[in-house]
Amino acid sequence: MKTNNKKKVVVSVLALAMGAGLAGSISGSVAWYQYSTRTTAQLAGTSAGTTRSLQIAKAAYDSEQDSWSADGAFGYHIELDDATFRPASMYVGEDGSYNFVDHPVYKYAILPEAQTAGYKAEFSFVFKCLEDSGSGEAQIAKNVYLTALNIVPPTAGQGVKDITPAVRLLIDGKGNNDFIIAPTAGTTTTSGPLDLNDNGIDDKDGFPADDSDGNDITYRNAAGTNTAPNLGTSYSAVAPSSVVVDNTDPYNFTNKADGLIMATTATGTALSDVVTITVWIEGWQELDGDSLWDEDFINQNFKLQFEFSCEAER
Repeated sequence: MKTNNKKKVVVSVLALAMGAGLAGSISGSVAWYQYSTRTTAQLAGTSAGTTRSLQIAKAAYDSEQDSWSADGAFGYHIELDDATFRPASMYVGEDGSYNFVDHPVYKYAILPEAQTAGYKAEFSFVFKCLEDSGSGEAQIAKNVYLTALNIVPPTAGQGVKDITPAVRLLIDGKGNNDFIIAPTAGTTTTSGPLDLNDNGIDDKDGFPADDSDGNDITYRNAAGTNTAPNLGTSYSAVAPSSVVVDNTDPYNFTNKADGLIMATTATGTALSDVVTITVWIEGWQELDGDSLWDEDFINQNFKLQFEFSCEAER
């Protein structure tokens, strides 16, 4: 019974629809043909990528094992211990070594070799580069460059004197990449006459304490015959900009040859390269136009800031 009723209803509706269609335009009879203007595509994929981090730690030397190790945890930032310096001077020996001497003594032409602490500060760093491409974190070998070096003077104020022109750094980097750095590039003269007793006359080698007799004393940093170029009389330093690479493009640094500091290793905790930075206050640097400094330069502060980077990869 219900089935028969449904058939009647369906037939009646269809008949009505056909009648209305015929009464209208013939184009209405094609309105329900396939007419689709959209298509889709779908791709099932898996994300891929690499994590990489360059980390730094202080380095400690074990004289018994003749090896270096990380002195504390690796991280992205370290604070170095504060240091207090007395003025000293550096000269390069005939064998290429870096030697330090203390301040001059009246009527002693050759400055004494520095032996006690306080004339320099040394900081050693070690790096590691960690990478994870999805199979676990591992150390990789990457070149490390110096990308920023700032010698920051004290904030100006009453009683503040800028000691930074006398700040010197020696960076012992990878291979032959050793740099002597000063705030301004140039030659530091480390010899010459001085008036150590402040009597208005350059010191002389004669007997009178008033320097009224004798020959002018030429103070210098090393004894010997000066067979090496400028041994004990001068050394050259470069500006920070000369050893800093341009990392504007993080994937492709420029000026890399002069800024290569070290290379990380890919073998566990092995440390094949250690960076050592030596800092001192160069006593021969003229301040306020004189190599004999005013006492106002005592207890003046400065800061050093370093940034090290490795290139990223796409």
